[in-house]
Amino acid sequence: MPPVLAAAYAALVSAFPTALPGIAAVAPFAGAAVIGLGIVASHNPAPELSHALAGTPQVAAECIQRNAASQPTRLAAVMQPLFGNQSYGVIVKRGGVTGDPIMTVVIQEAVAGSTAEFNPLEPDQVDVVTRLLAGC
Repeated sequence: MPPVLAAAYAALVSAFPTALPGIAAVAPFAGAAVIGLGIVASHNPAPELSHALAGTPQVAAECIQRNAASQPTRLAAVMQPLFGNQSYGVIVKRGGVTGDPIMTVVIQEAVAGSTAEFNPLEPDQVDVVTRLLAGC
C-alpha cells in the first residue's frame, strides 16, 4: 500500500473506529458514482456535430429522415422514439434500410426546440451532417 494511502487509512481508523466497516461497504458504490460523474461531466461532443433545432424531437427526426431519403447517395434514416416523445434516436444507413450504419443521431427536447447530437461511425461525415440538417 502506498504511504499516502496507509497514512489516510490510519487517520480514518483512529478518527472513526466504529465507522470503518460501513465506509468499506459503501466505498465501491461511491467510487463508481464518482467515475460516472466524471464521465458525464467531461462529455463534450464536437461542436460541429451538435446542433440546436427549432422543432420538437419528432419533427427534427422526420426532417432528417426526409433529407436522408433525398440524398443522391442512397441513404436511409430509421427513427425510433426514446422515452416517449422527449427524445428520438435516428440511425443513418448507407444502401437503404438494411444497409450499413454510418451515423447515429440522438435528438433531445430542449427549452427552445431540440438538440441533435450526431455520432459518425465513419470518419469525415461533417458534410453529411450538413445535408441531413438542411431545412430542419
